[in-house]
Amino acid sequence: MSCMKGRSVDHEEKSFGQRVVDAMAERGWTARELSRRAGVSYDVIAKLRTRPGANTSYDNGRKLAEALEIPWAEGAQEHGLEVVKGEPTVSIGVYDIEASAGGGASVMSEAVVGAVALPSWYVSQFTRSSGGDLFVVAVKGDSMEPTLEDGDLVMADKQKRDPRYGGVYVIREDNALLVKRLAPVSQQGAVRVISDNREIYAAVERKADEIDVIGRVVWRGGKL
Repeated sequence: MSCMKGRSVDHEEKSFGQRVVDAMAERGWTARELSRRAGVSYDVIAKLRTRPGANTSYDNGRKLAEALEIPWAEGAQEHGLEVVKGEPTVSIGVYDIEASAGGGASVMSEAVVGAVALPSWYVSQFTRSSGGDLFVVAVKGDSMEPTLEDGDLVMADKQKRDPRYGGVYVIREDNALLVKRLAPVSQQGAVRVISDNREIYAAVERKADEIDVIGRVVWRGGKL
């Protein structure tokens, strides 16, 4: 998965662990408070406090950076990203799954395999959610053309799951991950699942409990 690149990187002299310790001190947070906010175990944070030069996992580093709102140069460098010094970024996980815009793609794995680092000001243009509530998946199929094409990337917001507002969503149905347009219907609790390529794919109605809405699509990226 190719990742978004920014301007040339001027890596900070401090280690990631030391920046975590410094950010905790600035906020007056204890290790237990950071553990609660970031969803990272106390032992991991305690290790970074006593050994600031120690390494941590990709996922732990991403969560700590998001909670403390600090750049994550070490984690980004390991995974092919570039972080611009002094420019706040949001790290958004890329999942090893495809959201089908056709007949459906079986969900074999939902492991985070990478990340895209976007400037915080840019992400704030289309969502107020934190990076932990956002995820990126690839689109497969043609049923959402011309809105989305095969191979496009979509970013979805897990905080926006109510189909009553309409829009394009990533949903799970029968263990398949789909990207579809959802619209409420007059029947209480029912949802219309719509493919934008309507000449080929007909809309269907589903009961609300027949689909699992994962998140609303708030951004797309693809080839010109």
